[in-house]
Amino acid sequence: MNHIKKSSLEISLVRLEIEEAKDIYEKSKKDLESILLKLDLAEWSTIDPDSIPDSTSARVSDKEIDKTLFKMIAKKTHPDVTEDPLRNAYFKEASKSLRDGDTDKLIEICEKISLDIKKHNKKIMSALSAVMKNLCIELESIRVNEFYLWHFFSEDKKVLTIVDMCTRMGKPVDAKEIIRVIRGEDSSNGNELTLTNR
Repeated sequence: MNHIKKSSLEISLVRLEIEEAKDIYEKSKKDLESILLKLDLAEWSTIDPDSIPDSTSARVSDKEIDKTLFKMIAKKTHPDVTEDPLRNAYFKEASKSLRDGDTDKLIEICEKISLDIKKHNKKIMSALSAVMKNLCIELESIRVNEFYLWHFFSEDKKVLTIVDMCTRMGKPVDAKEIIRVIRGEDSSNGNELTLTNR
C-alpha cells in the first residue's frame, strides 16, 4: 500500500474517532445537564465549558489534495484528451468524488489508471500531514472536555464533581441526594447510600 493511501486511511480512522468522541460528548452533556436540573442547579446546565471545534480547518487541506489528484486524473481521462469510454467514466467518477470531497476515491482512481503520483507525493503527503495534525488537535480538544470526561467518571468522581460545582456556587450540598440523582433513584427511598465505584 502506498504512503498516500495509508495516510488517507489513517485520516479516515481519526475522523471516525472524532465522530465517536462527539457522540460521547453529546450523550454525557445531556446526562450531566439532566442531573444538574434535577438537583435544582439549572444555571449550570446551560454552561458549555469548552465548545468542541468542528473539523472545517482540517478539511481545507483535503480540498487542496483533492484538486491536485483531480487535475492529475483529468489530464488522463478528460473527454477532450481521450475517447476511451472507461477513462471518461473515471473522469465522471473523479468529478463526483471532487464534489463530494472523497479523497479516498480519488486516490483509488489514480491507482486504477496507473497514475504516477510519486512526483506529487511530497506535496500530497505534506497536505495529508497537515490534515492529520488538525484532526488530532480536534480529537484531543474533545477528549479533554469536561462533558466528554463525564462519560468515563466513576460514580465517586461524578459526585465529587457536582459537589465541587455546588461549592464554587456557594450552594448547600447534599451528597446523598446527588448519589440518588446520579443513580436515577427516587428521593423518597429511605435506604442508606454509600459511594460505590461503578
